[in-house]
Amino acid sequence: MTIPTDLDLRLIEEAALRAWPAGQQLVYSGWIARLSDGYTKRANSALLLYPQPTSASIATIEQIERLYRSQGLPPIFRLLSFTSPADLEIWLAERGYREADPTLVMALDLAAVFELDPGVRKLDIEQGIEAHARMNDLSPEILPAHRRILERIPGGLSFFGLFEDDTLIACGLSVVDGNLVGLFDIVTDPSHRRKGLGARLVHVMLAHAFAEGATSAYLQVVSTNSPAIALYQKLGFQEAYRYAYRIGAV
Repeated sequence: MTIPTDLDLRLIEEAALRAWPAGQQLVYSGWIARLSDGYTKRANSALLLYPQPTSASIATIEQIERLYRSQGLPPIFRLLSFTSPADLEIWLAERGYREADPTLVMALDLAAVFELDPGVRKLDIEQGIEAHARMNDLSPEILPAHRRILERIPGGLSFFGLFEDDTLIACGLSVVDGNLVGLFDIVTDPSHRRKGLGARLVHVMLAHAFAEGATSAYLQVVSTNSPAIALYQKLGFQEAYRYAYRIGAV
């Protein structure tokens, strides 16, 4: 996928924000602050969508810090590689912020037609939530917050599962948004990993998205997850941009 300008990167980022919608989303002088009862950093962090000097952001950052702390949440900033100035990371570190989850956003042109796989089926939302929770060993307490995020997705949501002898062994969800599709939470049951099941699942998810009009795909993967990155590169995904979180004290 050719990504020639920062504008294209923002289109991916905007689609990703819509694909994982926060309970509240507030705008502060170019910063977007998201709140969702503390469930996932993606939905409870602030990001700068348009570049600006660190000096222009200080008062806004302090305002956002007060917002999160008033909700009993730690202030979290998600720093995008194409908007965040390098000295902002230094400034936040000096305020005691720690780095977490450096992540690659990878993209793919869907000009190719992917083959379907009889082992992969669409799931209803109940099956998808249960499978995701089981394979990620999520506690039951966070499932209501997970469900609320899914219910806020404005459209295009699909869960997919890979079955072996009627046993669900891998799952993932996609969100089609215009000509973009985002892939999220691709996970394989721990007892079935390293068998190429993720590639089979992603192939079908992309095929369905292509049939629904998507021409480009994106996904997010933690930069230390080398096996997943190698899998996505094999499928043709390439790095579009990066981000990492900076987490402060409550």
